[in-house]
Amino acid sequence: MSFLVSDILTTIRDLAANELSDLAADEDDQNAAIFRFINVVLDKRARQAYIEEFSDALDITADDDYTFLRNSAAINDLYEPLGVYITNKYGRTIPSRTSFESPLGWRRESDNQQINIRGVTGLHVLKYLRYPAVIATSTDTIEFPRAGKWDLIMDVVRLCKYPKNFYNE
Repeated sequence: MSFLVSDILTTIRDLAANELSDLAADEDDQNAAIFRFINVVLDKRARQAYIEEFSDALDITADDDYTFLRNSAAINDLYEPLGVYITNKYGRTIPSRTSFESPLGWRRESDNQQINIRGVTGLHVLKYLRYPAVIATSTDTIEFPRAGKWDLIMDVVRLCKYPKNFYNE
């Protein structure tokens, strides 16, 4: 499901060869810009990467907004919640609420809000999709399916070409 940055870096550099000088003067700085573009595209395509994780068990004591933890720290790479499970990842799921007023289940109104839980108590875990890990060097692993490699390459090449297009306008 994953591959190294070096597996696509040459292809990106070849396809964007005429525009690389617009990004930076030397190859190291050009690569740093390409790595930033790769991170932007990976964040945009987090659903396509589809990296599932489970939170630590959280004790739900009342109807309220909750921040789930992973490795005892607040989850900061949450892309999309998939479900809330009773006790552990093999437990029964509680339903996702279709509206804020629903009496039972979980709901997250937007990306910048906590998960609101109603009508249940006890230990629960969150199953969620997370953003792919940030890459910074050509030896880093890109957490992305090989089938999406073309999409990733072409999106990054497009971003490399934008500065030159803006100069021409």
